[in-house]
Amino acid sequence: MIVWLFGSTSPFAVSVKAALESAGHHVFAFGRDTVDYTEPKDFVEGLDAPDMIIFNQHVSGGFQQPFLDYHPEFHRDYTLKPMYEHMDSVLLFKTYLVECFKQTKFIFITSSIAVLKEHGMDLLAYRMLRALEHQLIYAAAADGINALGICPGGLNSDNTVEYANRTVDLALSNVKPGRVYFANTGDEVPA
Repeated sequence: MIVWLFGSTSPFAVSVKAALESAGHHVFAFGRDTVDYTEPKDFVEGLDAPDMIIFNQHVSGGFQQPFLDYHPEFHRDYTLKPMYEHMDSVLLFKTYLVECFKQTKFIFITSSIAVLKEHGMDLLAYRMLRALEHQLIYAAAADGINALGICPGGLNSDNTVEYANRTVDLALSNVKPGRVYFANTGDEVPA
């Protein structure tokens, strides 16, 4: 199987790549240093469809707190424009690949935070970005494309290889598309 892995430099991504390769799959790793996400057409031109595409990217473009934490004066203190511009290009890139390679299996390494309701206003911007990604998963699956999400919640430096192996097991399994699954249990994230 030929796999494209986007977002390939984190220890988790390196472990996912290693697990796929040890299972005999050919993995091509891509990242910000090798892909211009604003030009998806140029990226796919002349390429054959892979069997699987895994998106393991930061939706916020590396923006961290306080950009992702809400507080009453948030709108006065910060601009979310750079974060949303990054997400715009990455989401459109993902959407373009989904449209181009309809027979490919798509795995989105995502978060369950988009459906969790107990966070109140905390991490609101991040939750909204992940919700956009979930909508792409649901829309692709509704159109008959094999797309699903895997949430590595609880991932840390002590369990990276274990979570990578579980993620690969889920990615290679025949779980129902159009859903998000927990990497640690394989259970579906309740919507």
